[in-house]
Amino acid sequence: MANSQSASVKTLVVSMIKADTESAMKLAAAASETSLAIVPTPSSMAVRQKTLLMLKEKKGAGFDAA
Repeated sequence: MANSQSASVKTLVVSMIKADTESAMKLAAAASETSLAIVPTPSSMAVRQKTLLMLKEKKGAGFDAA
């Protein structure tokens, strides 16, 4: 969020973080009620990591455009 220069991008980032946190908490609660193990796939984690690394390198308008 600190890399953005756009107020609308910053607002979007805050709402996405909130939604992600809430869904992770709901998933953890649901998982605790079952015997199923919920494990992210390596490919989904790799895509997420690649995206995060790309975003960390961008600043200002470049970040906002990404």
